[in-house]
Amino acid sequence: MAINPLAAALFLALAACAQTGDSPAGEEEPETKPADDDGPGGPAGSEQCEDGYHACGQTCLADSATNDKPELGCALGCGQPCPTPANGVAICTDDGICGFECEAGFARLGSQCVASVCDSVGYGCGTYTDDDGTSFSCGTCAGGSSCGTNHQCTVAPDAKEPNDTAAQAKYLGSYSDYDELTTWTENLNIHSTTDEDWFKLDVVDAWDGGAPRVKVELARRDATNAWLASPHELTIWWKCKSTDGDDGTSVNCGEWYTPGPSNNVSDPVMGKGCKINATQIPWAHFTAACKGWDESGSVTVRVRRLSAPLGDDYDVFVRVE
Repeated sequence: MAINPLAAALFLALAACAQTGDSPAGEEEPETKPADDDGPGGPAGSEQCEDGYHACGQTCLADSATNDKPELGCALGCGQPCPTPANGVAICTDDGICGFECEAGFARLGSQCVASVCDSVGYGCGTYTDDDGTSFSCGTCAGGSSCGTNHQCTVAPDAKEPNDTAAQAKYLGSYSDYDELTTWTENLNIHSTTDEDWFKLDVVDAWDGGAPRVKVELARRDATNAWLASPHELTIWWKCKSTDGDDGTSVNCGEWYTPGPSNNVSDPVMGKGCKINATQIPWAHFTAACKGWDESGSVTVRVRRLSAPLGDDYDVFVRVE
């Protein structure tokens, strides 16, 4: 089955997005059609849709000709208003997806808009009171985490800890392209400024008529649109099993419907890969291209945050086909 390089099979994460509801008065219902399993697809993280359509659960909606209606979810939305935090204004990004800007005097902290002064004094949560006695809300912690005395979120480690180094990487299993296995590893988090989460999996070329195709994503499986609540950095490395080495594998990263870097990281042990820092579903995918007949290999995954943790979680989606 031919798949567009931007395609992926994360349809479960977007199932709730299919509930589009009624369009506002004066607006036409978006054109829909069933997902086309054999046609070109959208990005990693979507059902497969033809060009000019994008996935909303089990339905492909026509891309909007305009990208100025955040109340409808923008050009690549699902008919629902863009989520907007307090003190924020919904916008449509240049990529056709929902975003938001914070009002004057406020700055973005994860999925929140907090008083700008919080960043200057190093508050990641709680309330800051200036010398004049004026109080400013610096945001709340997520996932049941509390705000510590140092004004940073106190986040409990997830169940996969310790996995802070490549040597401690948690093994996610062996994936045969014949089985077309899909898995979720859920309820993960970055619990400190020094925390990194590492995972590893094996990919087996089962001689099913094509080379293994691998997809790895960070998403929130139970969220309406599957987006993360704050930016996370995803890095993935691929290493061919063959001692002859790699013969042209292109490991691609991106965010939601936007392709990003390819083969922008390399390691003598873990192989070649890519890295991206993103909010709306960071993803990586590639088709193995090893020398020789056997295109089996191993995948190493690293997840981290480039800012203080807030207690928001993420899930790791893997599919090999």
